Amino acid sequence: MIDTTDMISQAAEEALVAFWQVVARRFPQIKGGDLHFDVEIQLKLAAEQAIKACIFYNTPDDTPED
Repeated sequence: MIDTTDMISQAAEEALVAFWQVVARRFPQIKGGDLHFDVEIQLKLAAEQAIKACIFYNTPDDTPED
């Protein structure tokens, strides 16, 4: 069974693939695909944080209200 952390990581990776496809399409003059290692890590962490926030703020709370 896959845990939530792995699901978030995989979702971020998949989302970043789509992100870079859009960047490549919109900026065809870019010929390389290299980013500085630090920027790449920051981008992945930001994507994961955004997914965590989306889950937190958009998952219904199933606890009954008093």
